[in-house]
Amino acid sequence: MKMKASRAGTFVPQPGGYTAFVPEPLPPDPPIQLNDFELLELLSRADRALGRLDGATEILRIRTCLSICMSGRRRFSPRKSKAPKLR
Repeated sequence: MKMKASRAGTFVPQPGGYTAFVPEPLPPDPPIQLNDFELLELLSRADRALGRLDGATEILRIRTCLSICMSGRRRFSPRKSKAPKLR
């Protein structure tokens, strides 16, 4: 039994109570109109948001490295596992 159908695909119930998204085949019918300025604006906003997220993760990675280096000790769980290498 399919549910919540859209142009992009449908959600199909799976055993155990989960749902899986099954995408429609590509290319879509009718085709996406790339001269739609509203769509281009949304894509542009999404691209800028991904850029900000990428920048934030880089800053967090640098701060984490500095924090570990400045503390003089590792901040990992005590179980025996390989610690990630810092660049």
